[in-house]
Amino acid sequence: MGYSGFTVPIVLGQTGLITDDPISSLPINALSKANNISFQNGRLSKSLGCSKLNSTALSSDIVALFDWWPTSALQRTIALTDDGKMFRDTGDGTFTTQTAITSGLGAITTDAHFVTAGQESASRSKKLFTFTNGVNQIKVLTADGTTNVNIALPSADWATGNYPTFGIQYQNRIFVMGGASNKHQLYSSTISDHENFVGTNFGNSRWELWSRIAATPNVDRTATIQAGTATTIYTTTNNDGYLAYGVNPFNKITFVVSQASTGAPVYTYEYWNGSAWTAFTPTTLPDFTATGTTSLIFTAPSAWAVGDGTEVGGSVLYYAIRALATTAPATAVQITSMTVINTSYDSTPPTFSVFPGEADGILSAYVYRGLLFIFKKPFGIYVLDGRDPSTSNWTLARYSDAFGVAGPHSILQILGDLVAGNSNGSYTSLQASDKFGDFNAGDILQNAKVEEYIRDQFNFTGIPYSQCVYYPEKKIALFTGQSSSTLTRDRILAIDVARDNPRISIITKDSPNCLALRKDSQGISRPMYGDAYGFVYLMDQATYNVAGTSFLGEFQTAYTDFGQVDQSLAGKNKIFDFLEVNYVPTGNNNFYIDVHVDGEFRQTLTFTQSYGTGLGSFELDEDSLAGDPVGNRNRKQLKSCTGNKISFRVYNNSSNEAFQVERLIVSFRLSAEQIYSGQV
Repeated sequence: MGYSGFTVPIVLGQTGLITDDPISSLPINALSKANNISFQNGRLSKSLGCSKLNSTALSSDIVALFDWWPTSALQRTIALTDDGKMFRDTGDGTFTTQTAITSGLGAITTDAHFVTAGQESASRSKKLFTFTNGVNQIKVLTADGTTNVNIALPSADWATGNYPTFGIQYQNRIFVMGGASNKHQLYSSTISDHENFVGTNFGNSRWELWSRIAATPNVDRTATIQAGTATTIYTTTNNDGYLAYGVNPFNKITFVVSQASTGAPVYTYEYWNGSAWTAFTPTTLPDFTATGTTSLIFTAPSAWAVGDGTEVGGSVLYYAIRALATTAPATAVQITSMTVINTSYDSTPPTFSVFPGEADGILSAYVYRGLLFIFKKPFGIYVLDGRDPSTSNWTLARYSDAFGVAGPHSILQILGDLVAGNSNGSYTSLQASDKFGDFNAGDILQNAKVEEYIRDQFNFTGIPYSQCVYYPEKKIALFTGQSSSTLTRDRILAIDVARDNPRISIITKDSPNCLALRKDSQGISRPMYGDAYGFVYLMDQATYNVAGTSFLGEFQTAYTDFGQVDQSLAGKNKIFDFLEVNYVPTGNNNFYIDVHVDGEFRQTLTFTQSYGTGLGSFELDEDSLAGDPVGNRNRKQLKSCTGNKISFRVYNNSSNEAFQVERLIVSFRLSAEQIYSGQV
């Protein structure tokens, strides 16, 4: 005869962690504990493991990471350490024998930030811009180089201690913000040059003038001419002339001639292509036969390259041209002023003062719905609409003063929504806030009913340092945090958005100082993190350990009296007889289930996984037959399990061992009923 009691399935994976509601009202498929687990294909699984990218530790705590692709065929991992160093690997986790490509940056926090830009035209290289702590100028790494240099053309009001701390690309420009003395100012680069925040005129600090005079070849005349002193650029000797250097490509030089030439001179013009001087033809020639202002205008050569010292004279990283008089003038040419220009740049890149009377200053920004969302601290969101082709028609407006972001790196776009870790210690959906016109309506943790638990588990002094990534392969948003008992970032809040209602879990196996995504060999961008010991970890790897160390994966179901299934069962005393588990085998190993009744631990059940379709070892009325290779079923007898409400904790804490559980099926009787013998 069959079982005469109640048999009720608990379908897992539909609801995540819920902790803030009373136990009596929790859904039967809710979880009261969810550590190092994932929601996968309708199952609850132990999380995948992590492996170390680098076998030798970097010099200190890793505070920022970036997956840098200088070309479509080259991958580099960039790491910043808190002792002021920047490392670049060779694509395989080898950080060039641990030699930093940049050092002396001072103390760097997790506020450090990377932006990719460059490639303004086919001839221009891709560039990586690094923002640190406001003490350092913006650093630029060009292509697959190993030299990190200061940005070429910073705004004139940037200075030590007042450098931007955050940048973002929008409308083909880089926008930067965060200077200590200009907290509400938003700066933009030109479209043609993402290192240029000044416009067409390079300014005196970004060019050099050298003379070529036979008696004293290649003499630096930069200081002299910038002081307004008359300087000879063409003598009466053949093949004398001048060399002009610009920090960026230029296409116009304007001279003020104080002594004109006579005779019939013939001039030649050449640019440095990286290995040799190469002739070019200007579109407009300067007139040195009269005093006053005159200009050399030309098209910037596509093969123009920065100097390397072999071009003789000038700074190594400057673009160079030279103009020689193959037939010299009869009278020397002198100038008192020179201006270096690139006319393809904006004459003055637009800047914006973002409601300076509100909040403490700009903290971060994000591009969303074609708009630039600007976040201040502690509260305030503003929107720059730059969709019009003319910058004069761009508009700046206040979006909300209800909340601000916790830190500069706590903002994510998730599918069609923008989610921000807010200054109140939760996470806000802008889509939900817009829909309901209420900041609280967009609070993800509050709506998921885990807010109190997260506040207990996370140390809110670490909120400003939170970092996040969206893992599109599995539709999971990851936010770093600190446990309530430490200042170390030792956990991750995971928000699964594969369903309409987000499912929450906690990752405690990792210690992420910083988070980033890194593309693997299959082209999938997977999360990685840097720890406090100089190691980079690749997450979501096909192991169930953290670099060889085991970890605990566990979930616990909510206490239930099954009243939500049948109201007549609510509050009734029960005799729990059997627990059947439906699972997909992950290997020939065990997982365990602790049984709790009315808040008390009663017993631990061991489930031995197996592959194959054959008979497994079993006990009558205790174990089921081994299942098929897709999904197995295994039933255990419950002993001394009498009470009203029951809960199950599923776990495994062994290295290279896991579980994938689909559902739990509970068989029970009301205390007045009897179990019948027979085939189960």
